[in-house]
Amino acid sequence: MFNEYRSRDYFDTIFINNLRHFFSNKKKISKNFFHFFKYRDYLYNSFIVINNWFIRSLC
Repeated sequence: MFNEYRSRDYFDTIFINNLRHFFSNKKKISKNFFHFFKYRDYLYNSFIVINNWFIRSLC
C-alpha cells in the first residue's frame, strides 16, 4: 500500500510538471507546428497518466 501511494504521488507530480511545461510552451508550439514534436514525449506521458487515473477510478 505504501509503494502504491508512492507510485501514485510520483506519477501525479510527473503529470503536473508535464502540464506546466506544456502550457508554458504553448505559444511556441502554436507559432510553429514542428515545435510540437519536441514536447511529444511530455504529452504522451500525460496521456498514460490520464489513462491510469481513468482505470483507477473504475476499480
